[in-house]
Amino acid sequence: MAWHNNRPSGIGSPSLDLSYTQENINNLKANFFGDTEPVNPSTGEIWIKDIGSSDFEQYVYDGSSWIKLQRIRSPLSLPGGLSFKTREASATTTLLSTDDVTFFDATSGAITVGLPDASTNKGQIFFIFKTDASAHFVTLSSDDLISGVTTKDLSSQFNCVKVISDGSTYYEIT
Repeated sequence: MAWHNNRPSGIGSPSLDLSYTQENINNLKANFFGDTEPVNPSTGEIWIKDIGSSDFEQYVYDGSSWIKLQRIRSPLSLPGGLSFKTREASATTTLLSTDDVTFFDATSGAITVGLPDASTNKGQIFFIFKTDASAHFVTLSSDDLISGVTTKDLSSQFNCVKVISDGSTYYEIT
């Protein structure tokens, strides 16, 4: 998507390439939406950067550069309902911050699943499933605690662990 330097009058108007600005009525600053850096921004303007997979990053312009404020994860899939990013794995791995739901098949052997650093994933929820009927465990492991322990085992088919980070540790959701 390309950016346009012209700012529409009034409440905003979409351009043909779907990039647009919208005047913020409260402080008359522009809000930019798109995947490329806006041209000639003013101090205090907001940029919502589309980083793909329904995820966005919010930036504010400080007069010389864009400062990242937050990552916005959008689980909603319109119209209505929730949509989660899923992946399947059959070997030891560390989850990524983009892994909402991961299905593990331990038929070939035990699997260790590492959680990413809790401090960089505040508010992130992970769902971890064991999908096979083998005797091999899927073990969730973290350098940060998971409800007071460093590992959590999934031993049976259809077992699931759900955890959320508070920014310093993980808590199991039951």
